[in-house]
Amino acid sequence: MTEYHLLVQKFLFPDAGRQPVVLSYGMGVDSTALLLRWLKEPGSRGFEVEDLVALTAQTGDEFASTRDLVERHVLPLMREFRVRYVQVARAGESQSDGVTVLDDSRSPRKVFIEGDYTLSLELRRNGTVPQVASKQRRCTHKSKGFPLTAWTDREFGDRTVQKVIGYNADEVFRARRSEGYATDERPIDYPLVEWGWGRERCEAYVRQITGVTWLKSLCTMCPFAGGKPEILERYRTSPAEAADALFLEHVSLAMNPRAPLYGKKSLRSVLEKDGNREALRLLEERLNAVAWAVYRVRRIVWARGRADRRTEKLFEGDRPGVEAEARKRGLVPDGNHLRLQARERGEGYPTLEEMLVAAPGVVEEKCRPSFESNWSRLLPGGRLL
Repeated sequence: MTEYHLLVQKFLFPDAGRQPVVLSYGMGVDSTALLLRWLKEPGSRGFEVEDLVALTAQTGDEFASTRDLVERHVLPLMREFRVRYVQVARAGESQSDGVTVLDDSRSPRKVFIEGDYTLSLELRRNGTVPQVASKQRRCTHKSKGFPLTAWTDREFGDRTVQKVIGYNADEVFRARRSEGYATDERPIDYPLVEWGWGRERCEAYVRQITGVTWLKSLCTMCPFAGGKPEILERYRTSPAEAADALFLEHVSLAMNPRAPLYGKKSLRSVLEKDGNREALRLLEERLNAVAWAVYRVRRIVWARGRADRRTEKLFEGDRPGVEAEARKRGLVPDGNHLRLQARERGEGYPTLEEMLVAAPGVVEEKCRPSFESNWSRLLPGGRLL
């Protein structure tokens, strides 16, 4: 083969015969620092830039400010260096639905934070918020880890792939667990840990290259934000995104008063304390705009942190009509909800819980096939609603 034909083959098939390097690009400060150094300092990477794939899993609920930063400062460099940037998302509720490729380009122009099957849609349908018990990151596994791995498997099959995650040197404990991103058996490299770059070093490097202080990448309803000052500032700047998170929490607390966004405290209480009246106003506007229902909610609590639930819509309508009918049926104010607690959960396990509650009619009616038989078996002869 002539030198000319070799050049043509390299141009047409830049990845052929070489090991792909797949960077899980989460769009935050750490993975951005890693990507920028690889582009600006070729000696730091040890591979050809055409072998690099920056791969982002879009949950559908990223802050718009993160999108703006990446489009303004990172995408131009990707275009300059012809970096292959792939954006993927869950295609449906089940893993069998696969993943959607939102964009696959060496000249990317847009960050598709809208995703496809979004995390917030799943949470609304289930009437819950992301779980924080025992520092679980199930949402990360489902909405990031799975689509990243599914796309990599589909794209490269059995080829050897150098998989890279941008945990910094302050997060060795996260690197050991990979916290939801490692859903396969491929070995993972952590260059920032190897370089000894902690968060401050990453922030300084990104600021040096871009001239801006990079914002944290996270979902608008991240349960690990915990009312941190930087998150409260973003909620003030974008109250509509705060209202999205408030809506999810409102529905979650209707189905389970023990399930605020931040584990032991609610996002609503945090924003009330912060004086974010616009976010609270937008929440009320949204609550008034959707259909409502009175739900019968039954829960079998098998053990601490493990329960089966059945939700049933008893009647539906607009908010004023549903709340008026709810009061006629004996529901009373319980915080920001109308509720009738028919059965309190007991001290031991298993135990039963039953209530009526008025809430936005976004929660799906579903339960395990064995729910009714288990409920009847455990019911101690008390009245049913």
